[in-house]
Amino acid sequence: MISRALLLFALLAAPWIATAENPSVLTRFTLNEAESRVRVHSPRLKAARAELVAASEQARSQDAAQMPRLSLEANYRYISEVPKFQLGPTPQPMGDNNNYSLGPQLSYVFWDSGASRNVQRSLRKMEEAKQSENLLVERQVLLSTRVAYVQAQLAQKELELSERSLALAQSQSNDIGARFRSGSASQLDALSARMEVSNYELRVAQARAEHAAALAELKVWVGDLPEALVLDPLDGGLPPLADTAVPTDHPLLRSQRSLAEGLRFSERGQRAGHWPTLQMQAKTSLDFPNGPKLERFHQNTLSVGLSWPIFEWGRTSAAVAQKHAEQEAASYRAEQATNELVRDWTKAKSRYANLLEQGQTVNRLLHEAQNLAKLHYQTYRAGRISLLEVQTSNLRLLDTEIRKARIEAQLRTQHQTLKFLNGEENL
Repeated sequence: MISRALLLFALLAAPWIATAENPSVLTRFTLNEAESRVRVHSPRLKAARAELVAASEQARSQDAAQMPRLSLEANYRYISEVPKFQLGPTPQPMGDNNNYSLGPQLSYVFWDSGASRNVQRSLRKMEEAKQSENLLVERQVLLSTRVAYVQAQLAQKELELSERSLALAQSQSNDIGARFRSGSASQLDALSARMEVSNYELRVAQARAEHAAALAELKVWVGDLPEALVLDPLDGGLPPLADTAVPTDHPLLRSQRSLAEGLRFSERGQRAGHWPTLQMQAKTSLDFPNGPKLERFHQNTLSVGLSWPIFEWGRTSAAVAQKHAEQEAASYRAEQATNELVRDWTKAKSRYANLLEQGQTVNRLLHEAQNLAKLHYQTYRAGRISLLEVQTSNLRLLDTEIRKARIEAQLRTQHQTLKFLNGEENL
C-alpha cells in the first residue's frame, strides 16, 4: 500500500517537482508580456517605423516643393580688367573690379505640365505602402514571437513530462528493489528498472537542452529574459477563429497595390518632362556698382523663364519606360502575393482542421495509455506479466503525452497563422 501511494504521488506531483524545488526564483512570463516586449525591443519593427517616418517626411518635403520659395541670394565677382569708355580727354571706367549683389528672391514654378503634382501623388502612395508595410511587419513580428513562445511552451511541457516519467521510473525502481530484497522480484527486474531510470535521466537531459534552445529563440524576439521563468501552460482552449473567406485586404496586398499606384504616378511625372516648364522669379537686392558710378543702389527684378526640352538623347523617354516597367513589375508582384496568400490560407485552414481531428484521437489514445500503464503495473505486481511490458506501456504513455503536447503546439501555431493570413486587426 505504501508503494502504491508513492506511485500515485509521483504521477500527480511530478510535473511540479522542478517548480517546487525553489519557487521563489521562478518568474511567470506570460504571452501578453512577450508581445509587449517585442513591440519595444524588435529592431525589425523599429526599422519599419523609421522607414515610415522617412516616407512621410519625403512626401511632406514634396508638398513644400510646390509652394513658392523665398531665399536669400548673394553673389560676389572680382574682375581684373574694368572696361572703359572715353567721351572726353579722360577715360571713364564702366564699373569696378569688385561686384556684388545681395537680397531676397522669390521663386515659383507655376507650370510644369503636372510633374510636381504627380510626384506628390506618387510619394503619398509610397507613404501608404509604408504604412501597410509597417502594419505587416508588426504582425509578422508578433506571429514569430507567438510561434517562438509556443515552441518554448512545448519544450517546457516535454521537460515536465520527462521529469514526471523519471519520477515514476524511480518510484517503480525503488518498489522493485524492495521486492527484490524481499525475494519477490528477480535480479533481472531490478537491473532493468535501474536501467529504465538511466534512460529517463537521459531523456530529461535532452529535454532540458531543447528547453534552453527554445528560450534562446524566444529571447531573440523579446530581449532579455529572467534567469528562471515558467511560461503559461500549453494546454487550454483556443478562441474561435473569425469566419472569413479568402483574404483580399491583407496589409501585404495593400502595400503592393499602393506601391504599384505610386509608380504609376511616378511614370506620369516623368512623362511631364516632355512638356514645358514656366518659372517666375522676383528679387529685390542691393547691388554694386551702378554702371560707371561707383555706388550701391537698390534693384528690383522680375523674370519669367520658359524651359522646353527639344532634344535630350532620349533621357526622358528612357525614364518613362523605366517607371512603366517598375509599375508593371509591382502589379505582377501584387498578383503573385495574392496567389501565395490564398494558397497559404487554404493550406493553413486544412492543417488546422486536420489537427483538430488529431487532437480528438490523441485524447482517446492518452486516456487508454494511462489506464493501460496502471493496469500493466498492477498485473506485474501480481506476477502475471514481465517488467518489460510495464516499461513498454510507460514509454508508450510518455510518447502519447508528448504527441498530444506537440499537436496542441501545432494547433496554436496554425491558429495564429490563420489569424495573420486572415488579416485580422487584433492578432
